[in-house]
Amino acid sequence: MKEEFSYVGRPLPVYDSQEKLTGAKKYTGDIELPRMLHGKILRSPHPHALIISIDPSEAERLLGGERFIATAKDGPGALFGGAIYDMPFFATGKVRYVGEPVAAVAAETPELAEEALKRIKVEYRELPALFDPVMAMAPGAPLIHEELPSYKGSANVIRSGNICSHTRIRRGDIARGFQEADYLFEDLFQTQTILQGQMEPHAAIASFDANGRIEVWSPTTGTFQLRSQLSEIFGLPLSQICVHPMPIGGSFGAKNFVRLEPYCLVLARKTGRPVKITASRYEEFTSFNPRHATTVEIKTGVKRDGAITARKVRLIYDTGAYADMGPMAAGEGAKQAVGPYRVPHVEVDSYCVYTNKMSAACCRAHGTPQPTFAFESQMDIIARRLGMDPVALRLKNAVGEGYIGPGGDRYRGVGIQEVLLQAAERIDLKRKEGIRRGKGIAVGHWYSGAGSSSAIMKLNEDGTVTLSIGAPDATGTDIMALQVAAEELGLPLDRIVLASKDTDHAPFDTLSSGSRITHCIGQAVRRASQELKTKILELAAQTLDADPQHLEMRDGLIRSNHAPEHPLSLERLARSSHFRMHGPLMATGTYFGEIGTFDRGAVKGFIYDMGEDRAFVAQAAEVEVDTETGTVSVLRLVSVNDVGFLINPPNAENQVCGGVHQGLGYALSEEVKMEKGKVLNPNFLEYGMLRANNMPGVECSFIEKMNGPGPYGAKGLGEQPGVPTAAAIANAIYDAIGVRIRSLPITPEKILRALRETNKLARSS
Repeated sequence: MKEEFSYVGRPLPVYDSQEKLTGAKKYTGDIELPRMLHGKILRSPHPHALIISIDPSEAERLLGGERFIATAKDGPGALFGGAIYDMPFFATGKVRYVGEPVAAVAAETPELAEEALKRIKVEYRELPALFDPVMAMAPGAPLIHEELPSYKGSANVIRSGNICSHTRIRRGDIARGFQEADYLFEDLFQTQTILQGQMEPHAAIASFDANGRIEVWSPTTGTFQLRSQLSEIFGLPLSQICVHPMPIGGSFGAKNFVRLEPYCLVLARKTGRPVKITASRYEEFTSFNPRHATTVEIKTGVKRDGAITARKVRLIYDTGAYADMGPMAAGEGAKQAVGPYRVPHVEVDSYCVYTNKMSAACCRAHGTPQPTFAFESQMDIIARRLGMDPVALRLKNAVGEGYIGPGGDRYRGVGIQEVLLQAAERIDLKRKEGIRRGKGIAVGHWYSGAGSSSAIMKLNEDGTVTLSIGAPDATGTDIMALQVAAEELGLPLDRIVLASKDTDHAPFDTLSSGSRITHCIGQAVRRASQELKTKILELAAQTLDADPQHLEMRDGLIRSNHAPEHPLSLERLARSSHFRMHGPLMATGTYFGEIGTFDRGAVKGFIYDMGEDRAFVAQAAEVEVDTETGTVSVLRLVSVNDVGFLINPPNAENQVCGGVHQGLGYALSEEVKMEKGKVLNPNFLEYGMLRANNMPGVECSFIEKMNGPGPYGAKGLGEQPGVPTAAAIANAIYDAIGVRIRSLPITPEKILRALRETNKLARSS
């Protein structure tokens, strides 16, 4: 099938690979503007405390005046946020987590700014703090946000006490479902707080031009979303703000939302000079927005033949001090909680709960790896209890094309059967390799994300084409867009150039996140390319005195079927168009990825939905466990991915390997450890991120059925590779040593403790 294509489906290098390899690429931290100052943020040392007073006088004397220091009185007074507007610009009245911004300074050098921070005196009065979301939910618990009922936000959010959102799903009759079951399984699972782990820290630059317009430079994944958020925070029209998207040195959800940009703007406004703030690695670990820790209670009813009759799930997401994107993550977790399985009776309650910790937000497949770890671990438990093959149990209950989920969402592009069977075959689950070795399998899925995208194309005077899109290049966006354009136009890649992506020049795009780029940007570019090609051929038909339908454009030449030996060059046509005939040729393509629907009778408190087209992944792992040390060695990891169509195979493989790397760290080692709200391991050395020597070779394979919503039937691939990894590893560990670890990460200490508690240590050794 791919032989039919010239550019898509081919292993082409990323658009700016040479710049990155040689170090020539300029990231936000590399930018230096004339007269630029460096900003730093003073952060709270307490998890919960009243602010009695702030005295910046010593810092003012050091820096030369109050205009170099900003506090709450200098920032916009309105609250901002994601689903709920609960976040002040600077802490106002009280602080709610260790690391919350209290003041900011701008100075000639970063070192001078750091010294100024030390001279700002803040008096606090500590308040009772909450670090356990279950305790925070209890009646009578101290309130972290006394004004929660009055906050602006989504009308769908159900909130009370310290619960900032509650999503509930009901389908069928849960009591009847459990009565019909022959077996009941009840388990509790817990997942930890982890960082996205991007190499580039958060950074931003802001300035005001001579006309008072704002300019912002940021490695954001959502250029237009950032512009909109700044417009809302500062009460300015969109036309007064220009956002320059900078290269992204990793995000995985960390850079989806406004972070440092408002602080740069306030300082730039006060000083009249550009201001840059670059977060330290310590700040990345202590003050930004990791993945939510969760508690998952899951009860499942099953018939003797393995058919699931009912599933009841209670999820608790620890969102930290502010809601941020937590209600979205908890809502998505609710929808994913029963897994890709047919369950007639469902009851799900998903809570997003405030605690006095740093706020959690988006992290690759937000809200989904947590319940997936729970239900895929329990599917293994069920299979073993029933004496069933774990793949057979999953296939017996798997959703099919058109299945209506418990929330009313329709499944499209279902590929669960293919990925499961291939993963099981490749790792041969039934073959035992040796003592203390085990194999496990798990399945996960995500969406081809939705939302608006657009593209603009223009034919230049020399026959080259300029393509303009508004999506930052987070994961190969640019090369994908160029491949689609080249395929549709029949034009070599070196004849197509990408234009600037700032908000003054680029067309609108929603966000480079949620596995939506290939789907939405790809379709927008395809439509723009097709429109431009139509205009080119119509104009060429006049020159060649031919029917446009009898013309073919390939490699910059236009040929008529009736006289192919006399081609018309695109350069000649373009010059004629610009200067003698028609005028410049331009085209646009807009696309809105279909947003899924949900049953408002069955679902309450759900914030938003994504697309309905699903991309499935099955992963199978083989591990060896050292029962003397508890160390887990991952010997093999197979990932079979349902992708629809691979536009750029190496890019896809990189996505899978990166997702698996994050999934393995999630499973075995990564954790932000906190005590009374303070991070204990604020650096990569102690955090537990896996290094290259800890990684197995990931065996990737892809199933291409061309049944996705993207161009040529492609599906999104950004999120799902890291979704089932932890469960596959947990299931393999159980297979190796016969103990079930129900909390992440699965550390050597937990394994040894479980072996001792089950009296299996001696027998396994």
